[in-house]
Amino acid sequence: MSNTSRISYFALALVLVGLNVALALQNRSLKSRVEAAELKALQTFEAKAGTVVPSLTGIDFTSGKMVEYTYGIDGRPTLVLSFSPFCGVCEENWPFWQTVIDRFPQEEVRIVAVDLTAKAEWQYLLEHGLGENVPVITELDPASLRDYHLRYTPQTLLICPNGVVEKVWTGRLRESAVTDLNDRIRTIGEKGKSGDRKDDGG
Repeated sequence: MSNTSRISYFALALVLVGLNVALALQNRSLKSRVEAAELKALQTFEAKAGTVVPSLTGIDFTSGKMVEYTYGIDGRPTLVLSFSPFCGVCEENWPFWQTVIDRFPQEEVRIVAVDLTAKAEWQYLLEHGLGENVPVITELDPASLRDYHLRYTPQTLLICPNGVVEKVWTGRLRESAVTDLNDRIRTIGEKGKSGDRKDDGG
């Protein structure tokens, strides 16, 4: 192969590499835009911050009985984790959800998981730290399904002690979202404790 041929070959190889890199970046950008558009579409159906929601009602997985989680009883916020055992993004969220579960005891935040498919099995729940320490609603009451706008998974809902929706995170959680969630739980808890002291005359 002559020097000219070698130069042409390497030049062509560089052009092809450049094209592949450009296509990869373009695909990544397109994927990001599609994901952003999908998330924006899903957010139009989620419960809005500031909305007052009624009690969360459904069939408890462990007991098989109807349970009702009401608000206004104490100063704890409520964290609702909406999932499906067949949801890939839910699997990505579980490590983040688990950090929150491990960080805050039930005395500080009431955590309730909701299986929208009603098809989760014990093995799945145990693998994800549910059922024993975190109650699971396996069949949500239709009224709760409507009032909480639980149509898609995953969703993470933080609800104030008075039943007001603090914030909803739809879809894949990021570390920044988990930090925001932790901060909000801590702030709401501190306000609740402050309110309890005032009620006690402190």
